[in-house]
Amino acid sequence: MLLSLKGQFLMKIYIGIHSLAFLIIFQVTLSAQKMPPSITESAREPIRYVGNKQTDPKYHHGGLRHAVGAHRYQAFRANREYPSEVGSPAGWTYNHQPYLCYWNDQFYLQYLSNQYTEHLTPGRTMLMTSSNGRDWSSPEIIFPEYTLPQIDYVDPESRKTYVIPEGTKAVMHQRMGFYISSNNRLLTLAFYSFCPTSRIGPNRGQGLGRVVREIYRDGTYGPIYFIRYNRHAGWDESNTNYPFYQESSDQGFIKSCDELLNNKLITLQWWEEDRGEDGFFAIVPGEYEPKAFNFYRRPDKVLVGIWKHQLTALSDNEGQSWTDFALSKSLMTCGAKIWGQQTEDGKYALVYNHSATRRNRWPLAVMTGEDGHEFNNLLCLHGEVPPMRYYGWAKNQGPQYVRGIIEGNGNPPGNHMWNVYSMSKEDIWICRTRVPISGIVQQRKCFLPRSNGAYNRLLGKTE
Repeated sequence: MLLSLKGQFLMKIYIGIHSLAFLIIFQVTLSAQKMPPSITESAREPIRYVGNKQTDPKYHHGGLRHAVGAHRYQAFRANREYPSEVGSPAGWTYNHQPYLCYWNDQFYLQYLSNQYTEHLTPGRTMLMTSSNGRDWSSPEIIFPEYTLPQIDYVDPESRKTYVIPEGTKAVMHQRMGFYISSNNRLLTLAFYSFCPTSRIGPNRGQGLGRVVREIYRDGTYGPIYFIRYNRHAGWDESNTNYPFYQESSDQGFIKSCDELLNNKLITLQWWEEDRGEDGFFAIVPGEYEPKAFNFYRRPDKVLVGIWKHQLTALSDNEGQSWTDFALSKSLMTCGAKIWGQQTEDGKYALVYNHSATRRNRWPLAVMTGEDGHEFNNLLCLHGEVPPMRYYGWAKNQGPQYVRGIIEGNGNPPGNHMWNVYSMSKEDIWICRTRVPISGIVQQRKCFLPRSNGAYNRLLGKTE
């Protein structure tokens, strides 16, 4: 029955009062958000784990409580006998260092792939897509094998000369996978390099340079270009196989690349392979070797920079300059990557291998905090470590080298944290974690109709 005019008027007042109350509560919640110490006070230890719980090395799950609502999906499984890679005559079983973004209503996943081991030729980069983060396409080669000229490399440490024969294939290494420009173009990037021996990694500044290509909305790809050469190592337009990006006839693509090059915060991910001293990077490492950079913003808008091996720093000017490097010693890192981000509920999460021995790369754990400075509530995200199926040098066991979706690279629908990582450097996995992140299941009552026979039987009642 329709409400009377008086009833409608009272209903509007009722709704208005409740809406006002909600706004007041929301504003009070925002104002009550815990703020971190000032940049000066926290610069000596930008991140602190304040919890008492530590992982137990006897268990792959570390003896931790599991995060509620964490769903794990195997996006790619290495298989030499029945390879799933498109265009691959044989399965490649070293697969590592994945990246994730969300664009055009799809997830995009990029990872490195070698035939069987780390730092040994040949190398290439693969791409997969998914509409839901659970079901993934077969991998396609996005950056193919690259043929090198003869290289006479002098190791700066030993002063020994290594000759790389002409025709040798390159090894790839990159700490950044994607960039979505302000004109909504999706770029994917990679880095071509070489390893004189397996002990001399491709990320020491000797490589050729960073390449880029565009991913179009229809699923096709643009041409491959170099976006930045390692000119200090002798590489430029004259001795590389792909043209410089400025030679493209697509002005929108050039604009996107220029925008990326001018973003000193995002390109700080490139330092490790590049190591140029031409003023391109906003850090002067000094005695440190900052690897695998990522960042998040605290409530006071200060950026927290995170690298491998407990290395951290702060910036209050969008990454144009940073405080001195500091070690966040309460983070039990093990040489693998660490991921930090703000989650959908306004809190913060750190995801990495909180390692009891500082060597084992398990479990994949998450800790949370309210201010981006102090973290607690250590939980397990992935605590299973299957036997390694294929041999390879430096193939550490465990779920490792975790990455999420970095700022600017899209935001999937729903209240979840998305992470990608490799399992023992051979399989690629995805973890979708419900936000708020918690280790406690909230009790929920389930009401069933009293006439339901199964319900009555559970209660011992007769029909």
